[in-house]
Amino acid sequence: MENLQENQIYLREAENPSEWQAILRESENAHYLQSWEWGEFKEERGWKPSRYLICCQDKAIGAVQILTRRAPFLGKLIAYAPRGPLLKKEVLENPELAKAALLKIKEEVFRQEAVFLFKIDPWIEKGIFAQTLSGLNALPSRPVQMTDCTIILNLKDPALFSKNARYYIRNAREAGVKILKDNTGSGIESFLELYLLTGKRAGIFLRKKDYLFPLLEKFINKKMAEIYFAEWQGKRVSAAVVFRLDKNAWYAYGGSARIEEKKIAPSYLLQAEIIEDLKSKGIEEYDLGGVPCRQNNQDAELMRGLLAFKSNFGGKYTEFAGSFDIPSKKLYHYYKLWKKTEPFVKKYLKIFKRDLFY
Repeated sequence: MENLQENQIYLREAENPSEWQAILRESENAHYLQSWEWGEFKEERGWKPSRYLICCQDKAIGAVQILTRRAPFLGKLIAYAPRGPLLKKEVLENPELAKAALLKIKEEVFRQEAVFLFKIDPWIEKGIFAQTLSGLNALPSRPVQMTDCTIILNLKDPALFSKNARYYIRNAREAGVKILKDNTGSGIESFLELYLLTGKRAGIFLRKKDYLFPLLEKFINKKMAEIYFAEWQGKRVSAAVVFRLDKNAWYAYGGSARIEEKKIAPSYLLQAEIIEDLKSKGIEEYDLGGVPCRQNNQDAELMRGLLAFKSNFGGKYTEFAGSFDIPSKKLYHYYKLWKKTEPFVKKYLKIFKRDLFY
């Protein structure tokens, strides 16, 4: 990798899902939101996916899946690489090479003259990616995903689970809580009932059923997701959806019902059993979803309970590079208009469509 030169980088469209899967398997920062299947799913909802291998001297050194969609009222295109781009570890260790790769991606994105904005939020740790952004005119933006911070469990670590977690796990077992998987259509329905109930109880916005049912069905059929349930006294009281890609897994969605017995916390046993199941499948890292970033006091207050719950399983607090807008110089006035209209577009979609733009 030492002999690779920045001026030798080029992009090549991926030919098929197998080729795409191969490069994702070789990239340490591959995420299910960059999977071929995610692009297919988003295509059914108005986005157009383009998939490129990032090459140098005929070697694939990374990949990027770019989704494009027209911005309401403006008629111009937004391009978004969810949790991308993917760059191999050796490239990330060479900031100039990584920067050259991003410049080549940026050049390709803006080859479409109607694109006025390119958004990225790579699944790469903040410190590693910082030098790569210089010279890209990348502007920090609000996260498209829930947060840019999480807790990642190394499933080879024998020291998982805090004393509190072990207490709640033991209590749940002794109380007769049972864990099961149900990946059928009725299982999806059961999960969505708990998921939407949790959102209503917490007063937070959640994706609607018409979005989530086909998403879960697609990834379950592709063997890339499973639904786990905790049952107590004959009722399903907690549930979690876990996505998988190669040796990584993500806790993506969850829901729970209120139970009277305060000392019983089924969600702890649920996650403990999920971890054991992932280990048996050869998964090495498990991303527990999202937690508030430490420097954001507002998010920390809103998500304090979530942070406490996930921290009890051990793991490493991880802050990713962040979310960035890279506007087109030629169409910068459209970007300024979008920054003014975007909040109203998002609000309209939430209230009247129960949907999100991205």
